[in-house]
Amino acid sequence: MPVRRIDNDCLNSSDDENSEGEKRGRSSTVTRKEKEASGDSESKSSGEDDDDDSTDERDELITKQQKEIEHLKRLIGHVTEEKTRLEEERKKARAESEVAVAGMKTKRSIHNDKAWTRQEKVWIQALGSAIRNDVGRRIKFLPKGYKKWSNDQNTICGRVMTHFSNIESDGERKRVWNDVLRHHLSKKLGEYKNKVTQGMREQLKGENDVFF
Repeated sequence: MPVRRIDNDCLNSSDDENSEGEKRGRSSTVTRKEKEASGDSESKSSGEDDDDDSTDERDELITKQQKEIEHLKRLIGHVTEEKTRLEEERKKARAESEVAVAGMKTKRSIHNDKAWTRQEKVWIQALGSAIRNDVGRRIKFLPKGYKKWSNDQNTICGRVMTHFSNIESDGERKRVWNDVLRHHLSKKLGEYKNKVTQGMREQLKGENDVFF
């Protein structure tokens, strides 16, 4: 009987140990599950935070790009306006230049295109003779204000008019100068210089010829 009692006591103690082991196992299992659950929640929350951060970065990038696009549009608008303004100024300057050139051509050619009378043509021919024989040999260039009327023989007008002694009236002499002679003086002087230069070239060319 004592031996059987001891065996029961041993059995009871082993049962107690087993129950305690099961409790510890269950508690450890619960603790592990709680840790896993807490880890999952933490990882989930961190993943959500990462998603929020990436969304904010994308929004900031999109906003920045939109601002840059708006800035480029404004720059393109300014460039277009400036280009239009320059084109208008260029057209205006071209039109003004064409008008000025047309005016100059009209003023310069009005006397050349004029239908001169027979007497006026005689005076123009006499002007060429005066330049060849006198005036062209005295001057190289026409001075400023050479077209003004003057009786002074030290002026171009006075020197030229000495060759028109057949015109007696001062009023008529002035009219001939103002209406006819002064408009042909520059042209006639240029023709005279060209002929002199051409003659000198021909003369020098003949002197430098070498015959074998």
